[in-house]
Amino acid sequence: MFKYIRNRLINALMSRLMLSLKPIQDDISSLKANQELNQIQIIQMLQAMSEYIHPALLNQFSNMGLGKAQHMGEVVISPNYAKQLHPDDVFLVSYPRSGNTWMRTIIAYILYSADILTTLKDLEVYVPDLHYDLPHHDRYSQPRVLKTHEPYFNRQGATNRQLYNKWIYVIRHPYKTLTSYYDFEAFHHPDGFMPISDFVQQVLNNAYQFGGWAEHVQSWRQAATSAQALFVRYEDLQRAPIVHIQRIAQFLGRIIDDTQAEQVRQLSSQESMRELENKDPHLVGYEIIRSGDERKTKQTLDDALKQQIYRYCKEQMDDFGYLPDGTTVN
Repeated sequence: MFKYIRNRLINALMSRLMLSLKPIQDDISSLKANQELNQIQIIQMLQAMSEYIHPALLNQFSNMGLGKAQHMGEVVISPNYAKQLHPDDVFLVSYPRSGNTWMRTIIAYILYSADILTTLKDLEVYVPDLHYDLPHHDRYSQPRVLKTHEPYFNRQGATNRQLYNKWIYVIRHPYKTLTSYYDFEAFHHPDGFMPISDFVQQVLNNAYQFGGWAEHVQSWRQAATSAQALFVRYEDLQRAPIVHIQRIAQFLGRIIDDTQAEQVRQLSSQESMRELENKDPHLVGYEIIRSGDERKTKQTLDDALKQQIYRYCKEQMDDFGYLPDGTTVN
């Protein structure tokens, strides 16, 4: 019953927004008091509708505290999300903790020079994150590559059908993805975080910030039928980096030989990326760059949780060669 009432309130709120575009701070505050998920849903809807909403109104939402998502750092509402995007943009997509930062680094070194990154934070300049305002400069490569974690149906600028013609999707075994995601979230809740079993249940129920892993993968797979899409398994990139670096480069319109691919591999290695990370004073405490065995928490997926994940994600896991024992088909 509560979910029904909550959804009715959200629908009524968005109807009022589209009809009048008047400040509705009291309504938002009331919804925020009911459940954290409302805040995230409203942010996602506002992002999708942003090309129709006056910037002054979006700024008011941001000032009301809607610029922060409860579960994963900052989510900045940009007044002109869709208007900043272009039909020839290439999008780098993944579920969180699937190797997106590694892929952004690889792409930066493919499209730019070998000295383009002085710290890991420079990725926000050259392969920027759509969850933040896009930087304005004339140093973008052609094509420009933009990162997002959104499922296809919540993508920024969704109303503009000229966008999302070409994208790369990075996918990783869900056991590794969810344990890494749990570590990341637990680190950002130092006063205490839910048990990993509850976290997995929320993800499987499509109730966490970016929805469920299976739904996320499936949404972009279905969209691939009408777009140029390249799916890259994290495990393949680990196993045969030169081959897949060249594959990524070709998809982006660049042809690189083995020597150039080897240079990109070295520059984007775990050791090199850790050096970039250590040069950035803003990246302290939680190491973004680490191996899958370097866990921040002691909570792990037991056999029952793995079986539950496989039941929910069986179709996508089978299609991408992810076995229920945690291994990957080569």
